[in-house]
This record gives sequence, structure tokens and C-alpha cells, in this order.
Amino acid sequence: MKKSFFAFVLFLPWALSAEVKVLNTSFEEYDNGKPVGWTLSGKFGISKGAGHNGSGGLFWESDKPCGKLHVARQHIKGLKKGDIIEFSALARKEGFKTASSQGAVFSVEMLDSNKKWIRALYATMKRDQPDGEWTLIRSSGLVPDNAESVVIQIYVSGDSEGRVSWDNLVVSKVETKPVSFLCTSAYRNLAVDGKVDLHAATKIPDGTVGKPSGFFTWKNSEGNDVCTPAQVLPDGEASITLDVAKLAMGEQVITFDLKADGKTLGSASTDFTRVSELPDRHVWIDGHGRCIVDGSPFFPLGMYWNPGTPHIADYTNGPFNCVVHYEMLAPHRLDFCSGVGLKSFSAIDHKLWKAANDASLPPEDMKAAREKLARAVNAIKNHPALLGWYVGDEFEVTAVPSQSDLYCFLKKLDAGHPVYAVQDRTCDLREFTPTTDVIGLDPYPVSQKPVRMVTDFMRKGRKAMFDARPHWSVPQAFSWQWYRANTQDSERFPTLAEMRSMNWQHIANGANGLLSFAFNCYFYPLNKQDWRTLWALTVEANREVAKMIPVLLSVEPAPQGEPDSEDLICRTWVKDGDLYLLACNLSDKPLYTSVKLSDGAWKMSGAEVGTPAAMAGLSTVRFYLDPIGVSFVRLSKAD
Repeated sequence: MKKSFFAFVLFLPWALSAEVKVLNTSFEEYDNGKPVGWTLSGKFGISKGAGHNGSGGLFWESDKPCGKLHVARQHIKGLKKGDIIEFSALARKEGFKTASSQGAVFSVEMLDSNKKWIRALYATMKRDQPDGEWTLIRSSGLVPDNAESVVIQIYVSGDSEGRVSWDNLVVSKVETKPVSFLCTSAYRNLAVDGKVDLHAATKIPDGTVGKPSGFFTWKNSEGNDVCTPAQVLPDGEASITLDVAKLAMGEQVITFDLKADGKTLGSASTDFTRVSELPDRHVWIDGHGRCIVDGSPFFPLGMYWNPGTPHIADYTNGPFNCVVHYEMLAPHRLDFCSGVGLKSFSAIDHKLWKAANDASLPPEDMKAAREKLARAVNAIKNHPALLGWYVGDEFEVTAVPSQSDLYCFLKKLDAGHPVYAVQDRTCDLREFTPTTDVIGLDPYPVSQKPVRMVTDFMRKGRKAMFDARPHWSVPQAFSWQWYRANTQDSERFPTLAEMRSMNWQHIANGANGLLSFAFNCYFYPLNKQDWRTLWALTVEANREVAKMIPVLLSVEPAPQGEPDSEDLICRTWVKDGDLYLLACNLSDKPLYTSVKLSDGAWKMSGAEVGTPAAMAGLSTVRFYLDPIGVSFVRLSKAD
């Protein structure tokens, strides 16, 4: 879901390669009265004069809601798995009305070998686009690994009326590098001791001869260069783990080279600094992925809201310790948060950031925009209520260069707060690894998908980012019907069981923070239910999490749990000598299963949250869980 205005910003990235072959993109060619290359349905047509500047164009027109989806489509070739594409079109609406959030759309649809839909990328004409004006709509994304064919579609939803026109379609592949980046698992590439993981993101060029190999080069404690080989895996990764004590003291540049047949295919580098003592920082991330605020561990438990949202007292009296703001905060906003005992993320003014990087503007205007943004950051970076910088969500992959520059800009201005971003896809998530300190994933399954979607998302997301970035997840605490007028009969608010399952699935999959979406949307006009009834469910589900925060922040060594079923996910902690075991049933059926503990002899002390469990011996815990049920139990050492 696009949570704020800046989620729609698209920055132009790497240079584009040759355009993908698309027939009749200007809608000028006909064959026996039919448009070349296109299949049209419903009220779609092509005519001279319908396009930009009176040229040929595609149009859709109806004087009443059409009742079903109307589509103009074309199969295209020249795209393959792993390609990053950008696509655009000129669009104009005239008296166009729709109840749908996606009334008129240019999409790229990916299908598998069985012609089954995998995913789609959307460029949507905004409903507030001025009538009668041609506007460029565009989007971008990655072709997933299981895609075998691609279809472009222009469609209009069944609840639409009026007229829409399109012209000058472009579909292009974005040029990518054999090695797109090198990253480390250390926060801000700074460490005193312990282990550090190095990860290189690779893509083997077409036509490569020989087996690819990778080499990391770093300086050891004697100041000598060391070249360490690494296996290049098929999923686009090469990784090694180093002992920080073996690295040279101070700052160095670590490089990775991808080679094949005696030739270097590509390289990437990153800085890394070994220090004898970590610097003082207001907020940072430790080696366990925990947020540290003024020296103490902190589990962010909050929600999104807008300044001016009513009933703020209901929020501040809940179990939450922080909030995510959509706007670039002024000091008085943070003063308010301090007064009610909340920490806050501040968004970044992306209009200013876009202007600061817009080469079409005069240089003095670009410089002025950057300086204005720097002043806004400096005005609040020392405020005690500031938790971090929220740099946006659900960006297309072509925004990576700009987001990477923004990350560097913020790190230089403020070493004392982490950068946080949210993404709704995992297929192109890897490219965003160098753009943020912390990532949030926002799978929203209710009510059209099973809630185990959360676990699927988290597993893919952690793998995509090499498990090198902590997760502050974004659970669903809203109904899709509040955003889509045509879904009043098909969507609903999550049940308490669903909210509990989603929250604890995120945590069981490694999340060290929950920032639910969204408090302000309870008051949207399309919410026809009593908001307080729904709010009570949200509070109850999150109060359970708040209760367990002292356990969730513990880093005492803990035995691991091995589930006996693929439908169960678990996570363990030890605090003050007691073992805590979280178990989530991912299925929509009752589950009778067990978890085998890797070490120690234990006895059951009781359930902290959800369903009780029982011991089967000294190292096996038996669970009988309801559909999507949760159990968080405490065990003590057996005599």
C-alpha cells in the first residue's frame, strides 16, 4: 500500500539499454481495420486524432459504468528473468470517473510456464490528474525468476465511466552491473570485535565463458592485503565471514571482484572501519539487530499516523512506545511526542530531495533545496524523541540510486539515528540493501490471502538482503475496504486471531520491531464500522507484544527449537535463566505437533501468551494449536 505522498516519487536511475520490442506503441498502424499487435476488448478503440498532438492513439470511452474489466493487451518478447524494466505512457482523462483506486492502468504482467499469473507492475493514472491534460505515467520493477512470458496491458475497471486516452508507450530494460554492490552485516560498517559478514550481489552476464568465481580483498591487522575466494551462488550472492580482530585497525576499503575465464566481469567496494571503542550515538543498531536508545535496548512498537489525526489520546494510552510520522517533522511535533512518552520517526521531504537532484533545474535551485533539507534535518537531529529517519516506502527498483544517495546524505548529517525504509515486494528487495539501516516488510493478507503470507514474505525478505539488515515489520491493522470502494462486500478488518498471528509471525521470523499500519486510517470515510471496536482488537493484539518486550530484547544464549511440522514456525529466547519458546501455527487447520530443543533439560512453567503447551520428556515441547494459533510459553530448568 502507498502510505504517503512520497511513495509515488520515481527517480530516474541507471542508463537504459535498448528498448524492448513492443508493436505499434504510438497506435498509428492498422491491418484490415484492426490495430497491429494489439488485442482489444470492451470499449477500447484506436483512432487518428485520439493521441498526443492529434496523432493516432488508444482510447476507452463509456457513458456509464462498464460493469467488467476492459483490456488492451499485447504479448512482448525480449525480457528475461532478473531483468529490471521501466515502462511509461502518456495518458489523458476526460470526464473520467471511477470508484476504484486503480481505475485506468498501464501494467506489465508476468506469467509462468503454465501461463499462470505471477506478479504485475502498475503505472496508474491518478484520479486527481487534471482533465484534458496529457500526463506521463510510469513505473518499474524486476522480472521474477519464475517468469516465462510477459504481457503488457492497458485496462479500465468495471466501475468506470467517461473517456481515457493513451499514447507513446515505452518499455525499456535498465542496464545492471555484474556486481551491483558489496555490503557488510555491521551497522554503518563499524565494529570493535566479533564476526562480520561480507556479501556481494552478483548477476552473471549473458555469454559468460567458464565458471564464475569471486574474490574479497581486505587488509589484515598487519596492514597486508588478503585475497579470500568465495563461491558465487546461483541466486546472485557471494559471501564470507571474517573475524573483526583480524582486520586492520582504522578505516579501509574492502573490494569484491567477479571473474570468469581469466577476466574481471565486475567489481564493487565498500568502506569498513575497525575501532577500539564504539562512538556515542543516541540511537543505533547493535550486533544482535536490536535498536539501542541512549545505551538501552528498545523494541519499537508503534503505528503510522498523520499529524492532526483525531483521538490521539486513545493511541497514547495504548501499549505503544513510538509512532511513524508521514511528514518531515518540525521541533514542536517532537515536543508533543516527548510530552506523551513516545519516540518518533521523521519522514524526509522527498519533494526537496527530488529538487536537490533534478538536473533540469538551475544549479543554484538544486543547491538551495539540498541546503533547506539539511537545515530541517539539523533542526531536529538532537531531539530526544527522534528515533530515526523514515525515508519512504514501496519505491520501484529504479529509485535505488537516489535512495542510496539519500542514505549517504543522512549518514553524513546525522550519525546518531538509523535510516528506515519499507518495501512491499521481495523479488527486487536485494537492490535496496545499501539504501537503509533497517528494513520493514508490509505483507497485508487479510482477507484475500492466508495469513501465512507473513512468514513467506519474511523468509524471502531476509534471504534477499542476506539477513544483513534488521527488520522492523509493518503488520496489517486495517481493512482493504477502507481504501477500495468496490470491495465493501469482499474485504474486512482482521480478527483478533489474525492480528495476533501476523504480529507473532513477524517476530518469530526475526523482526525486532513492529510498526503497524495505520492509526489514522480508522477514521477514513469508507470505514463504516465503529472504530473503537476495531481499535480495541488492535490494542489487545499489541498489548501482548508489549508484555513480552523484556524477553524479546534478551540476548542470552538460547537453545534452538526444531519444529516437527512445516506448518509451525518458532523462535527462542533465554532471560534470567528461563527459556521462552514462541510457536505459531501457519495453517488454517488445528495443529498437533512438537518442537525439539537443541540443548538442556526443561520443565513447563506456563503460557505467557496464547495456548498452553506440555512437555514430552525434557527437551521436547508438545503443542495443540487452533488454526493460526499462537503459543508463547516459559520453561525453567529441570532439576
